[in-house]
Order: sequence, then C-alpha cells, then structure tokens
Amino acid sequence: MPPLLLIFSVFAFSSTDTLTLEQCTREAVEKYPLNAQARIFQQVYENKTGNLKTAHYPQISLQATGSYQSDALKINLPIPGFKLDDFPKERIQSYLEVIQTVYNGGMISGAVKMEDKQFELDKKNLEIELRKIKAQVTQIYFACLLLNIKQQVLELTLIELNERIRNLQSGMNAGVVLETALNQLKAEKIRAEQKIIETKSEMKNIQVVMGIFLNRKLTDNVFWKIPDSEKLSEENSRRPELFLLELQIQKISTSMELIRAKRRPKLSLFAQGGYGMPAPLNFFNTEGDKYFITGFKFIWNVFDWGNFNREKKILSLQQDLVNTQKEVLEKNISMQLAKDEEEIQKYKQLLVKDEELINLLAGNLKQIGAQMENGVITPTDYLTALNNEQQARLNREVHRLLLIQAHENLRMDRGGL
Repeated sequence: MPPLLLIFSVFAFSSTDTLTLEQCTREAVEKYPLNAQARIFQQVYENKTGNLKTAHYPQISLQATGSYQSDALKINLPIPGFKLDDFPKERIQSYLEVIQTVYNGGMISGAVKMEDKQFELDKKNLEIELRKIKAQVTQIYFACLLLNIKQQVLELTLIELNERIRNLQSGMNAGVVLETALNQLKAEKIRAEQKIIETKSEMKNIQVVMGIFLNRKLTDNVFWKIPDSEKLSEENSRRPELFLLELQIQKISTSMELIRAKRRPKLSLFAQGGYGMPAPLNFFNTEGDKYFITGFKFIWNVFDWGNFNREKKILSLQQDLVNTQKEVLEKNISMQLAKDEEEIQKYKQLLVKDEELINLLAGNLKQIGAQMENGVITPTDYLTALNNEQQARLNREVHRLLLIQAHENLRMDRGGL
C-alpha cells in the first residue's frame, strides 16, 4: 500500500466520522429539495390518469333552467267549441341526464398512455437533474481528498525538517554548524506550517459546502475514504439522457395513435328524465308534465380539411428532430468516453514516472542531508533537494487521486449512478 494511503487508513480508525463517495452522493440526493418532486410527479400522474379513466363511467348530471319572456305563442282557430289556452310566458325545466360512452375510438386509452409517457419523462428529467448534484458532490469530495494529501505531504515534510533541525542543533552545539544554517531550516519549517494552516482553512471551507449538501455539520477530523478505482471501472450502464430521448420518441408515437383515435367514430347512449312547464314533449300541454327521453349519439368527422395529415407530418418532423439530437448525444458521449480512457492511461503512465523520480530524489536527499550536517553543502542546497522530493511525492499522490477520479468520470459518463 502506498505510504499516504496507509496513513489515511490508520487515521480512519481514530476518526469520529468516516465518509465515502457513495454515501455523500446518496445523502446529497436524498436531502436535496429537488428530490421531493418525485412524490409530486407521482401524485399528479395518479390524479390525471384517475380523471381520464372516469370517462368510461356513466356521466350523470342534474340540470335546471327557468325563464320569463315578454310574449308567447297564441293560437286562435275559428272552430266552434275548440279553444286552446294561451302558452305561458314562464318556462321551467329540470331533468336528470345520464350519458354512457360505448365507443370513443381509443381516445381514453390513448390519453392514459400519453400521461404514462409524460410521467416517465418527468422522472427521467428529475434523474438527470439529480445526477448534476451527484457530479457537484463528487468534485467536492475529490477536492477534499486532494487537500488531505497535500496536508499529509506537508506533515511528512515537517517530520523531515524537525529531524534535520535536531541534527543541526547538535552540530551547532558542538561548534561545527553555523547558526545561520539552522535558522534557514527553521524558516522553512515555519513556511511549511503556514501552508498546513492554509490547507486546513481550505478544507474547512469545502467541508462547509459539503455539509450544506448533506444537510449536517461535518466534524473537523472527518475521514474521506478513497474510492476503489477498480470497482468504479466495473460499473457500466446507459446515460439517462439517451433514455430521455427514447421516451420522447415513444411519446411522439403515442401522440400518433391519439390523433388516429380522433378520426374514428364515437358512439354513446343517453337517457334524460325530468319535469317541464309547459311540457317539453307535448306541445299542447301548458300545465307542465314529467317526461323521459332515451337514445344514442353517433359522431364521425368524415372530412377534416387535411388536419389529420398535417398533424401526422408535424409529429414525423418532431421525431426526426429527436433522432438527430440522439445521434449528436451518442457522438458526444463516444468522444467523452475516449477522452476519459485517454486520461486514465495518462495518469497510469505518470505514476510509473513518479515512482522512478521519487526513488531517485529520495536517495539523493539522504546523501545531501548527511552532507549538510557535515558542512559539505549549504542548507540552501538541502532545501532545494527537499522541495524537489516533496513536490515529487505530492505529484505522485495527486496523480493517484486523479486516476481514481478519471475512473469515476468514466463511470458517470457511461451512465453509472
């Protein structure tokens, strides 16, 4: 195990709060306000489809009308013994009407299918938005890991400086080392301590942002667990954006079925019963009476002036647009995956060179340190060698983390959650 990863593992046992990338992304999504839309979409879908399905049930309505008119029909026939009462100026009618749809051409089932597709689209759009939150949390998580590594490298540098300072202090006490040489190392130690303070401050700022995403306060000694790069690479899926475009195509196909249903004939039965004054069905009964009507209603729009063909053309053009968007997205994904793969190979090659460089610089640093203690070289030469070795170690750990992040980017770009 690499030295700094070993330090991280030991630190995990003493940490009061251990976080993983999977845990952070899961908590961030669960506690993000946008996640509540899933429940709202479900309720909207259930209510809309519930309303549509009631169209299969009998539609029952109670209606009443009343009116007064300035004049009314009068019939005077010159027939002895025959007289008609004047028609009343007041009219009152109330009735109960029941309409039962027998055949609607598939309009109801088509409308329900449209709501099904819209519900799936809403859920997929929400998934895409939540993936953006996961991407932000992932970037913050790796930023924390990088700062942790920087801090660990600086602390290792302090250990090295303290050891050399002790040795030089002994040499100065023996009169073989000048005080100026010792002060140079002490100044470098102060600079390293300042960098550690800056790194810890940056870490606190990032932890505050992560705490906002997780909706809880993070402790100062939180341990950020490094993800398993091999596990990240194994996961493979499809991008939700591709599913979204496929759902849009499916919705267009459902719309095509719906406009075909509009062209089909419609048949319904009806029954109406009530009371009217004058009697609605008896022209000569001015006193008012009960009445009853039943029958059927048949509608077929035989000619629509080409509306059906134009609607089909519009849907076909919309489908072509979505197919074009899908092709563009697939090409962009392919290019991004190729870039991710290249990034992985780049960091693998850099890590090999990092190991070679560290082995070379570490060996030189021991010799230069011994030469400085013996007064052969100046502390400036030693500090230069120390900074070079420190930077090489930092680069190795940064490249190791960037390799893991490249695996994570590859997983996300493939469609992993």
